[in-house]
Amino acid sequence: SVFCEVNTEARTRVQGSFHGEYRPTTWLSFDGNYGYDRNGFNTFSYRPKGFLNTGVVPQGGNLALSDGQNTAQNASVIGAITHSLGDNVNAIVRGSYLFEDEHQAGTFESGSNFGAAGVPTLGNVDPTTRNFGSSEATIRARNWFGQAVFDIADRFNLDGLVRRDGSSLFGPD
Repeated sequence: SVFCEVNTEARTRVQGSFHGEYRPTTWLSFDGNYGYDRNGFNTFSYRPKGFLNTGVVPQGGNLALSDGQNTAQNASVIGAITHSLGDNVNAIVRGSYLFEDEHQAGTFESGSNFGAAGVPTLGNVDPTTRNFGSSEATIRARNWFGQAVFDIADRFNLDGLVRRDGSSLFGPD
């Protein structure tokens, strides 16, 4: 019909996560996490040849298709040691590692001015109006830190932290 357009979108998504703790002794502990997220999409947009615009003027019609998928994963591990150093000093030493990975990919195609009515394919559009492309990106992060905290006589705290953040968004340096 020259009064109707068709727009459809299909999405899929899978998500999951895991958390684990391990405490082999009263002074040593490990915690770990893992998360996964994947989503995909597919779109179809179609206006038939002869579609009437707001001025009731027939148009040549158009078709647009797109498809994409994003996948993200992250994981972390934290280890901690808690220990008393004599009667007046308590210490906590922690180490952590974080891994993040995201991948995005997508394609699109479009065109307008159908040669024949009722045939919604890209092979039926005016070749000079065809547009297509794709994109792909990967984002990664690898981070770690070490920390030591000393409580002295329940009166003074001494903290130290060493950290390294690595992200593909900021380049190699």
